Amino acid sequence: MSKVESPELRTLIPAEVIERRMEVMAAEIVADFKKKRKSESDVITIVLVLDGAIDFVVDLRRAIRRLGISTKTVTIRSSSYGNDTVSSGDPTIDQDFSAEDIEEQYIVLADDLIDEGFTLEKIGSILADLKPCVLHVAVMLAKVRRGKVKSNFKFKPGKVFTGFYVPKLLWIVGRGVDLAGGYRDKEEVIGYLRNKREKWVAANYLRKAKKVGHENWRP
Repeated sequence: MSKVESPELRTLIPAEVIERRMEVMAAEIVADFKKKRKSESDVITIVLVLDGAIDFVVDLRRAIRRLGISTKTVTIRSSSYGNDTVSSGDPTIDQDFSAEDIEEQYIVLADDLIDEGFTLEKIGSILADLKPCVLHVAVMLAKVRRGKVKSNFKFKPGKVFTGFYVPKLLWIVGRGVDLAGGYRDKEEVIGYLRNKREKWVAANYLRKAKKVGHENWRP
């Protein structure tokens, strides 16, 4: 009878690295916003995907405010994982905003992680139908190859601002990302490693990330 391994929690991206990256993402968003806003009174409207993106959006808004730009946040709730580690592919959506919140506004749709892209595709299509003047996507973590994030969507986001790429094989928790409701409050991005293969992938990721920088690692 084979021995069942206990899951190991291993820090993949430290909190201080995440915080520095949020400053860079905020600067990229603000630079784009300044080019496209119609007046000095315009604000960036962030559509926050509950509950996972809360920490990400708090960090992002704080960094944007430090650059002198005001933000407004509206929320939308979605779930495609439930208590499992496999996406159902059919996320449920519950929005808490009006058409006026989106129409002709500069919108950034923000989520903690993109994997298959089902959730952001469904929400993005809803937002696109409401005719924002700009619709971008911002994700803290991406499990897809560079250049493939945008191509996953049938709607047409202007830009996709990505914090970090992480190995698709790994289950990620921490910094707002949960597993059955747990681990969300961890300040780091953590690998929930269930077997030897995942531990090897995590070790290989960390070795390369140390060499090139977490923000420059690509699958």
